[in-house]
Amino acid sequence: MEPKAQFEKKLIAIEIELGFLRIPKEGVGFMASESGTVWLKFDEDKPVIQSTWNKKHQRIFGLTSFYKEKNAKPGDKVVVEFVSSRSGKTEFYKLDLIKTKPEDIKKEEITESEAEEIIDLSGLSSQAKGDIVEDRIKELVLLYGQGLLNVYKPTNDTEGIDLIVVKNGVYQPLFLQIKSNYKLHSGRNLLVQVGERTLHPHHTLFVVGAYFNPKELEINDKLAFIPSEVVYKEGQKVKLSGTTTGHRVTISLKDGSKAKFTEYLVKKTDFVNKLLEKFKEIERYYK
Repeated sequence: MEPKAQFEKKLIAIEIELGFLRIPKEGVGFMASESGTVWLKFDEDKPVIQSTWNKKHQRIFGLTSFYKEKNAKPGDKVVVEFVSSRSGKTEFYKLDLIKTKPEDIKKEEITESEAEEIIDLSGLSSQAKGDIVEDRIKELVLLYGQGLLNVYKPTNDTEGIDLIVVKNGVYQPLFLQIKSNYKLHSGRNLLVQVGERTLHPHHTLFVVGAYFNPKELEINDKLAFIPSEVVYKEGQKVKLSGTTTGHRVTISLKDGSKAKFTEYLVKKTDFVNKLLEKFKEIERYYK
């Protein structure tokens, strides 16, 4: 007897709430090669129902009634079995729900890898993603600055300056170039890459690297706060795209890491303190 063509997926809250199932990587090969109608069977004594498969987003829709009837909870598993093709076009699948045993129930949280699959950011442009992270950094400066600091965004960012931070009574601002990551390299490394054209080393210019965590829909607790001179002198020279070259700094976000550049990691709550330290240095410099 041939093994069944099937796979299983652990449910998370957003799937149950919105009535869809995100197909994991190991199940994509069982699904139709194009988006369209699929037929689903939930119980032997009930007829199949018509549903929709979206290949781009790897989701089966129309499962609200199924989840409600089965009283689906986060952590329950859906087993999807490929049954047959109809006329070579529409696909026929059987779905079954396996309840999590009471003794195995824990506070269900999605992993970051699961979140990266579920939280679909493909519709956002690179500009939009960058703006989201820049706004988070602005909020940190304003909230933790408690009126001592203000932050401005240049009308034109052709110089590579994303945010300008000023301190009350100090007429020399700090310039920040923000680099956002929406996925970690090798699962733990923050990549900070700055193009040669926009990297002009100066004691008032700093590069801030931030990872937007899809699990939290927020930037990670650790930020990179690197003097531009360090990025220029110690960063790896790389080819970014086409003929564009730049400098890359790779920083491990793994707890306890002593790898190169980890000294430039700061907690979000300490970020403003680091800015204030730099303003003190500027004040001494100008005195």
